[in-house]
Amino acid sequence: MVRRTRNFEALAINNFRRDALAIAEAGYAAIDTGGAVRRKISIAGGQLRIGDEAYSIAGRKIFFVGVGKCAFPAAEAIEKLFGDRLIGGIALDVSADERSGLKKIETYVGTHPLPSETNVQATRHIVGFLSGRHEDDLVIMLISGGGSTLLCLPETPMTCADEGSLFKTLTARGAPIQDINVVRKHISRARGGWLAEAAYPAEIISLIVSDVPGNDIESIASGPTVRDYSTVADARAILARYGIDSVSAVKFIETPKDEKYFKRATNILFISNQDALSAMKDEAIRLGYAVTIANDRFAGEARDLSRAMVKKLHDSPAKTALLYAGESIVTLGASEGHGGRNQEMALAALSDIRDDELMLPFASDGRDNTDHAGAIADTAARAHAVAQDLSIGEYLDSHRAYDFFSATGDALITGYTGSNVSDLIIALKNNSMPMQTRSKDIAKHIVWMRDIGMNDVAQVGGKNASLGELIRSVVPQGVRVPEGFCVTADAYYYFLNQTSLDVFIAKTLDGLDTKNFNELSRCGKLVRDAIRSATLPADLEEDITEAYALMEKEYGKNIDVAVRSSATAEDLPGASFAGEHETYLGIRGAHDVSAAVVSAMASLFTDRAISYRADKGFAHTKVALSVGVQKMVRSDTGASGVMFTVDTESGFKDIVLINATWGLGELIVQGHVTPDEYLVMKSKIGNAKSPIIGKTLGVKNKKMQYARHKRGVIRTMTVKTSQKEQSSFVLNEKEIVELASWGALIEKHYSERAKTWTPMDMEWAKDGRTGELHIVQARPETIQARRDFSKLVEYKVSGQGKELVRGISVGSSAAVGVTHVIRSPREIRKFNKGEILVTEMTDPDWEPIMKMASAIVTDRGGRTSHAAIVSRELGLPAIVGAGNATKVLKTGTLVTVDATGSAGIITVGKAKISVREHSIGALPETKTKIMVNIASPDIAFEQSFMPVKGVGLAREEFIIASTIGIHPLAILNYRKISPKVRKAIAKKISGWKNPIDFYVDNLAYGIAKIGAAFAPRPVIVRFSDFKTNEYATLLGGETYEPEEANPMIGWRGASRYYDPKFKDAFVLECRALVKVREEMGLDNVIPMIPFCRTTKEAEQVLGIMAKNGLIAKSVAKNKEKTTLVYMMCEIPSNVLLAEEFLDLFDGMSIGSNDLTQLTLGLDRDSGIVTHIANENDESVRALISQIIRKCNARKKYLGICGQGPSDLPDFAEFLVKEGIESMSLNPDSVVKTLEHVAEIEERLFR
Repeated sequence: MVRRTRNFEALAINNFRRDALAIAEAGYAAIDTGGAVRRKISIAGGQLRIGDEAYSIAGRKIFFVGVGKCAFPAAEAIEKLFGDRLIGGIALDVSADERSGLKKIETYVGTHPLPSETNVQATRHIVGFLSGRHEDDLVIMLISGGGSTLLCLPETPMTCADEGSLFKTLTARGAPIQDINVVRKHISRARGGWLAEAAYPAEIISLIVSDVPGNDIESIASGPTVRDYSTVADARAILARYGIDSVSAVKFIETPKDEKYFKRATNILFISNQDALSAMKDEAIRLGYAVTIANDRFAGEARDLSRAMVKKLHDSPAKTALLYAGESIVTLGASEGHGGRNQEMALAALSDIRDDELMLPFASDGRDNTDHAGAIADTAARAHAVAQDLSIGEYLDSHRAYDFFSATGDALITGYTGSNVSDLIIALKNNSMPMQTRSKDIAKHIVWMRDIGMNDVAQVGGKNASLGELIRSVVPQGVRVPEGFCVTADAYYYFLNQTSLDVFIAKTLDGLDTKNFNELSRCGKLVRDAIRSATLPADLEEDITEAYALMEKEYGKNIDVAVRSSATAEDLPGASFAGEHETYLGIRGAHDVSAAVVSAMASLFTDRAISYRADKGFAHTKVALSVGVQKMVRSDTGASGVMFTVDTESGFKDIVLINATWGLGELIVQGHVTPDEYLVMKSKIGNAKSPIIGKTLGVKNKKMQYARHKRGVIRTMTVKTSQKEQSSFVLNEKEIVELASWGALIEKHYSERAKTWTPMDMEWAKDGRTGELHIVQARPETIQARRDFSKLVEYKVSGQGKELVRGISVGSSAAVGVTHVIRSPREIRKFNKGEILVTEMTDPDWEPIMKMASAIVTDRGGRTSHAAIVSRELGLPAIVGAGNATKVLKTGTLVTVDATGSAGIITVGKAKISVREHSIGALPETKTKIMVNIASPDIAFEQSFMPVKGVGLAREEFIIASTIGIHPLAILNYRKISPKVRKAIAKKISGWKNPIDFYVDNLAYGIAKIGAAFAPRPVIVRFSDFKTNEYATLLGGETYEPEEANPMIGWRGASRYYDPKFKDAFVLECRALVKVREEMGLDNVIPMIPFCRTTKEAEQVLGIMAKNGLIAKSVAKNKEKTTLVYMMCEIPSNVLLAEEFLDLFDGMSIGSNDLTQLTLGLDRDSGIVTHIANENDESVRALISQIIRKCNARKKYLGICGQGPSDLPDFAEFLVKEGIESMSLNPDSVVKTLEHVAEIEERLFR
């Protein structure tokens, strides 16, 4: 094998370096463009084979166009492969090194990284060449990195120099390549699909060599043959985001959007960094290393990424190889610099690299913005720098890595490689130096987290004990938990005793009335000030310093740590003490760690903590505070959140609830942001393709980060999030499932340990530098764990006044009271017991007021905010995230707070609140199955505890109207609708790549919540049954809905599904149900077709369903997987032709309202004629009796959904007597109807 590294032997001064260089050579060989053409493409028998795909080339004219850093090697290989079949072509590259011998393919050498007039002229030739192609022609294209710069074809008066200036500015301001390429697409007639447009109607096969992390083909060379979904408006927004306001020289161009240009273009990912990583892995294994591909799409600031990688290397065992691929950025600031991002990463690693470690970042194209490909960072390189008196810090600050490594002689030099698949990094750890052994006790005051568990609560507190338990029990199973040490409870008592603080505290708090807020505030402050001003005993401070020094030896100098309080009465079932004590983040240096330990100890005596202990019956002198010092996860540059292994409102067990926000997680608990929310079904983790059953984008307009250059204990600041952060989900689906699986594993461990179900409340963090997830805290959940699930409590609120405010419902109860708007806990003395607290948000300082309130309302916060957590613990109804409650509600107003439904509602005046409790075990069993109708997915978990046999009716239109709110045809015609509607839709679909995914996913999530809540019981989901006037109210609906004289009997139900005007919208509903059943594994969900007038309609609808993955038994072929499919029985024709319909369907559900309407000719919407008759009419009864007999004879399912059985006792008796299989009722009617049916059955069948 020919080596790519020209200075291999000069660099290979030891075997460790030789290993790294050999691994790099393997990577280079795997991505050689010519080699890939020879391996992956062949011609035989008039067929062209590319991988597993075959294309007919018999009698066709074949042409080639290559663009980018791989164009010339590809052109040479293509000429040899096709021979005389190739008519001609053009290749545009950045190097003339490998174009010798080309006969049929013209070559052009362009400039890079900045465009020039040469690039413009070559691009014009390419566009002209493609424009001359015909329908039977085949154009093989090779698209590779560097193509964005090369394909420069701006509109006059813009020039290539203008583009180069713009590129330099965006790069200097830290714009990622994806943003830069969106701009590039809209300033050139050769990017963003323009080459596909030029070649049309010829067929294109585009071989794409990816240099973009994640292999997004739209971004590679700015997607010249790929349909572009971005717009000029997106490009303008990017320039504005990076402060480029003066765009007069920029001439924007909208990219081609007509689908016809792209139907003739096939885009194939031909070479990517996966090829390199796989080969490098094999070589590293051959050399004896344990290999991890740590990240195949890293992105971010070069120096930050580098340092995170070095830290990961520190944590790795001996003979480890960590492999990375991706693309970093270098934000220059005032300095222009001299170097590239790989050399910058190597230079950033040099300060912290250890004797047994090496890092080699290198550019796969061999050009790291200079003639260096990269550089080696190891202690040898550092010694070379020291010998020449070179300052690593100075060269790094001025971004002159090229000059630095030119001087030390540690740069990697390859020349152009003829390939480009992003940057590659090799990080190696050799046989490690012996680590400092950590004994269980440095001294009696310190223990290591890995040496403790839940049996050590008395010594280290609940929080620290739980961390130790996690490290010992679940870290070996793959869960990441950062380690550290604990300052013990004995150390706390020792500190108080040595400083006489114990006597002072006891005297100060003796006889304190915690209801006297003035006195509570005065005494709490006295104690806290006394503790903070006291000096730690010298031996205790020395122990803390020594423990921190050992952490530095393991993780690096001045390691960032979190200093967490852990009371000996904390995180216990029945007393969480959540938020009562303080945590300090990002502490660095032994002196500041000691100061933070003292501050944490002082937080045992915050006003709220003193009050909470008094309420829970804990003596102040009997509760100690241990302090945990834990390796910091750099979530300030990443993300954080909380996770529960139970639904916090209903107590539903089979769910993991994850909240997420950017930066540090304190803003979630404080209620400053409404986080993203993800729902994962526990029982489907590992058993279904996608166990995620819910995703909701939060309102994350700010984030908490470290404050730069600050010292001391408080080192955080709050900043605004970017528009991209606000409109993006924090976690991807892989990360969501990984976290949820950890949560389930942790719950399982704690439940086994406690020998009872123990749901968990956890905090997690994502390190922005490494991309790794970590669990940083775990405690038993203290509310639902104590719930008596044998009891069913029904709250009924009636007689409400005008609605004032609504928000997120917490507490599943209701209260009446007088509002009191409080802006600050300093106004605590104004608040009266029994009032309704209305405020912007709460934190632990508010708890003395919260305990006096009858209900709580906040403007901000989500289901895991402080207000929500404390309200549940206090048993109070609460409405959080209400938005404008403090503005709408005035102090002194009598209102009703109703938190019984999915949305919390505040209404004027005193409503009637009734409470009824049932013992589920005491309710009777019935032969007739009692089922429930579920309107909103948000109440499904709460209603799942009802004594029902499943869901008899879940209406898709409720989900579409409340969760999606967009007409499906507006979704499908997104690019064609009016700008005003498109803008409104764009706002709604934030977080999703496109409108169709938004519609399908959210419909699926709504269905899945209901399916999961009642699994394995059947859940019958009716396809959408909007009438035209109802559909018209959805966003964009007026354009697509006709005006009908009587929509009740018009274009609805099945008649829509096969209609060419609506068929594609129905397919979206099918896709959602397939996602629920097949991907989420909820095969208890049964689709049902409404308002089906004829068997011909039924056959057409079932045919469409089958084509889209929902195959009824009646239309299945061979051994196709089938699903039950039911139909609504609500038209007389359904009864009259029951045998024919039952040949097609597996069962029916009677829609008594429509059946009554259509049998008697009564308009359901007319109040004038409704008194004439109802379901009890003999004609309706006759039809129902007939269909019951026919279904029973055929052994097909038959139920009824509607209020008839609960509102009309004699009608219920008729149904039972006739032998109906099931009745599905609204939730508030279930228990009374169950009891009534039991009485009827007892009377009829005894």
